[in-house]
Formats: sequence, C-alpha cells, structure tokens
Amino acid sequence: MVRAVFMGSDSFSLPVLEKLVDQGQNLRTAVEVVAVVTQPDRPAGRGRKQRQSPVKIFAQERKLDVLQPRRIREEAAFHEFKAFRPELVVVASYGQILPDALLSVPQCGCLNLHPSLLPKYRGPSPIVGPILDGEVETGTTLMLMSSHMDAGPIISQRSSLIEAEETAGELEARLSRLSADLLLKMLPEWIDARIKPREQDDSAATYTSRIKKEDGRLNWTESSEHLSRQIRAFNPWPAAFTSWNGKHVRILRARPFSGDGEPGKIVGFRDGVLLAGTGSGLLGIVELQLPGGTAMPAATMVRGRPELSAAQLGA
Repeated sequence: MVRAVFMGSDSFSLPVLEKLVDQGQNLRTAVEVVAVVTQPDRPAGRGRKQRQSPVKIFAQERKLDVLQPRRIREEAAFHEFKAFRPELVVVASYGQILPDALLSVPQCGCLNLHPSLLPKYRGPSPIVGPILDGEVETGTTLMLMSSHMDAGPIISQRSSLIEAEETAGELEARLSRLSADLLLKMLPEWIDARIKPREQDDSAATYTSRIKKEDGRLNWTESSEHLSRQIRAFNPWPAAFTSWNGKHVRILRARPFSGDGEPGKIVGFRDGVLLAGTGSGLLGIVELQLPGGTAMPAATMVRGRPELSAAQLGA
C-alpha cells in the first residue's frame, strides 16, 4: 500500500481526489490517500463569509486529515507535511509553488496534473488560454514535478477537442474527469517504475498569466470572433462584462455572426439573440445578467426590458 498525500484546492481538483480515494486502493499497486493539503478558508461572496475549498469539504466527509498552510514553504507546514510520511504526492490545482525540500520527500515523487498539452500553456490559466487563442484542441498532462513551474518531465498526456461554444467552466469539468482517468491508468505503471518520463521541449513552451477581474471587460472595437472567445474563456470567472446606461452588465454566452454595425450598438434581435456591432462582424448575445438580477436568455431579458433592443453597450 502506497501512502499518498493529495494537494488541490478547487473544482478541477475535486474529481481527481474523489477518484483517487474511491478507486486508488483497487489498483494493482494500491494507493491510499492519508491526507489532503488545500488552501486556507477564504472570505467569499457579498457577506465575505469564510468559504472552505471543495477539496476540504470532501476530505472531511471522508475523515481524511487536512492541512491548510498559509504558505507551504513555511518550516512548520513542511514538518506537518512530512509527518504524514508520504510515499507519493498527487497535485491538481493546489495554488502554491512547492519548495524543492518538499518535492524530494516522497520516494515515488510528486506528480502534477496540468490541464493543457505541455509545454504549451504553462502557468496559472491553462484552461482559459486555449479558448482565448481560438485553439481547437487541448488536453491534460501528468508530469513529474520539478523546481520550475510546469516544466517537469512528462509521464503521459491525453488530448481533447474544444467544442465550438464550450465555456471555460465546461471545459474544466471535462478535463478534470479526463485527468482523473489518466492518473488512475498511469499510477500502477509509474509506481512499478515501468515508465520513463520524457523531458519537455522548453523552446516550444508558451505561458499564461493569472486572470484579473478587469480582463473580462469587453472592447467592442474587437472582432465578434475575439469577443465570443473572451466571453467563453471568462465564464464563469471573472465573467465578461460591459456597461449599459452606467450599469455593469455581464455577457455570459454569445456567438459571432456576419454583418456590420457600430461597435457596441444593438442593431437587431434575431433567433433569440441580441445582435451587437463590433469592430468586425456582429456579436449575437445569447445570455446576460443585469446587476442584482439572475442570468437569463436574451429573449427573456428583452421582453422585460424592450429598450435593450436599441441599446448602446459600453457606454
């Protein structure tokens, strides 16, 4: 039985942990999750109440030990981690860079699941990046961690097509399940030393940066194709947005159409979508949300607010 510590903090992490806990002990070389390391509880929402990570909630339900260091690099956190006596560490969207001292602890190594086809899209936003760039394919990578971010040797990869109107949230859910399947398939081979990982080609590496709320602001002089990718990439967070009569309006789903119109100006309503002019082409707004309201289809919104059908967005 291999003693494993899982490190993860968000909705991408959870399906991986669930599968490892539920099926790890049935592998040819059994793996038992003995502890979970996740980010500290953080204030969230309008009330700024402390919110636990989904990983912590699941771990507590399964009676697993939970460690939540503010900084994993701190000496006290490192000693707590070592006390679990891990032989294997599995990382999936943990949110902190692991120190070399920690990477050297488990004899089976620290394995990381990164939702891109490395070396492309290293960094904190590997799901958003391919959508913004208009990629048609992405995937997930199981890698042996090194001291450089997302640069360690590759154990295995799985590719997946990006669907035409798929949002980042939807793609994340699919890649999380794909990652969990990949991990469980490759773990026995890795633990039994039947796999030799291959080094990444650093010359082919591309990088992503951390997404900020302001990144969601729509610039109507961009093309409708660009704007539709931006809307998909930032759904659910930070959500693409614009302004209308001084109000903050979220655009949650849209698709590009042919045609012309003044940037940001609603020029028509067709087949249930509001058509807005852009720098090139028309953007068909499918779903939107006004301040304090719920997200709703454009057709429903227009019935309650007919003035939207002639609105100037971005003003």
